[in-house]
Amino acid sequence: MVTLALCLGLVTGWAKTPPSVAEKVPAMLKHNIIKAMDYPQVAKDANLEGEVWLKLCVSEDAKLRILEISSSSPALGDYVKAKLSDISVPKNGCKADKPYYLKVRFDIL
Repeated sequence: MVTLALCLGLVTGWAKTPPSVAEKVPAMLKHNIIKAMDYPQVAKDANLEGEVWLKLCVSEDAKLRILEISSSSPALGDYVKAKLSDISVPKNGCKADKPYYLKVRFDIL
């Protein structure tokens, strides 16, 4: 069985500099990100698991903008970046240009 776990919120062990204040990821943003993700076929085929850490924000025009990305696997990082680069999100609950921290975990169970 293959599952995708999205751990949203403050990322502990942030690859670069940890955020000074955790900002809760708004529910609508969380919903749209979860909806955009599935387990990438290339990762399933290779039994690849790992984590992708993101610092992102919602722009004035309601597009997700990735500010920083770090991953345990380049293939998973590229997949997440591609999936999130084209989605628009409702701005309700999101502050424009406010950074949010997100960890996406890919586990094969």
